[in-house]
Amino acid sequence: MEIAAESHEPSRPQNLRKVLARAARGTFVVGVAALGLQFVVHVFFARFLGEVQYGIFMYVMSWLTLLLLLAKLGFDTTLVVYGAGYKARTEWPALRGLLRRTALIALTAATLTSIATAAIAYVLLSRRRPQLADTFYVGAVILPAFALLGLRQSALRGLGRVVLAQALEPLMRLLILLALAGGLWLVGRSIAAPLAMALNGLAIAASLLAAHVALGRATPAPARTAAAEYRSDVWWAMALPSMLSAGMNVILKQSDIILIGVLTGDVTAAGIYAVATRVSMLSSFGLTAVNAALAPMISSLHHTGQHDKMKRLVRTATLGIFAITLPLSAGLLLLGKYVLSIFGASFQQGFSAMVVLVIAQLINASCGSVGQIMTMTEQQRPKAWILGTGAALNILLNVLLIPAHGMLGAAIATGVATVFWNIAMSIYVIRSLDLNPTVFSLFRS
Repeated sequence: MEIAAESHEPSRPQNLRKVLARAARGTFVVGVAALGLQFVVHVFFARFLGEVQYGIFMYVMSWLTLLLLLAKLGFDTTLVVYGAGYKARTEWPALRGLLRRTALIALTAATLTSIATAAIAYVLLSRRRPQLADTFYVGAVILPAFALLGLRQSALRGLGRVVLAQALEPLMRLLILLALAGGLWLVGRSIAAPLAMALNGLAIAASLLAAHVALGRATPAPARTAAAEYRSDVWWAMALPSMLSAGMNVILKQSDIILIGVLTGDVTAAGIYAVATRVSMLSSFGLTAVNAALAPMISSLHHTGQHDKMKRLVRTATLGIFAITLPLSAGLLLLGKYVLSIFGASFQQGFSAMVVLVIAQLINASCGSVGQIMTMTEQQRPKAWILGTGAALNILLNVLLIPAHGMLGAAIATGVATVFWNIAMSIYVIRSLDLNPTVFSLFRS
């Protein structure tokens, strides 16, 4: 799609810093709250369920994260990119059509995926692992609502309501989940993995209702009344490569947890490793918080031809990301064993894996928002190729290393793959977009 560039007066760098800081301030506060709440929820579930039931719960959640790709079909990214673009150019009919068509497609795809998931779980697990099968059944039921919640969140981000989007997912969902599980704990009711997944489904349903109302209010009035215009060819051209990129990204993040369960048959080890992974992700909070605010801004600047302004914005974002990531990583390397022990004494087994993953996340942050930049500048095809290669490398290394080295082997495989795709994307962005998103750009005048 060709978009005519508009002429704009160049902004001063300090003004760009103020714009990004203002946009990121709210996401940072909400992100800190969500991160802290997520930590509390997982500590609570790990202790309340016990390591075996928690392992089942986290193993199924890892699969659901992968299945969400088939449910959303990449339209979450399409909503952010084109939602921001249509709003910037006041193309209200296209915006309304985008919101309506993506929801219908995702609901259909999610329903079909749910049916297939339940059928496969019945055939493979109902006799051998009935409790694991039951947890998959519940996960299949909640999958459509989970997918629609993700789309509503992406639509809000595309319309510039980034803080609100984060407040609904994951903050509101986690609060409801903790309240429901805490209520059962207070009355002395023990829960197993299937019931924990059902509570998660109730939290998702409540958050989806709130997100639906919020999106209705956030949608500009002209878009709510305009005759819907459907640019399906354009949207699918963005969605399918985006789904592939997102799929490879999820494989990079979830395949190690899944493969530990598959190759060792020990979902308890998968749960311990999942905790090590989540703790290591604390170090990437700066990248996550800045990306949430940066994505729609990059899309808007790209669609209006303001490349110089975008370069200054990216450089400012990189500075913020690394300034947050470095002390968090150092803290986790020093205090990681203590943090893991909060989940339970047995979770300290994941410390070595956590160290490897923290180092990989530090390198990830050093490359800045390179993945978001490629997506928001419509470079999803080369991004998909790079992530696909990284995902294949990750799976291969996991298969080779997990049988001999267990959790540490999985962490090494994921760390190597993470470093690979970050370096490959950085090289592509520097050469193709004349844009250096890495921390090394900060040392250039």
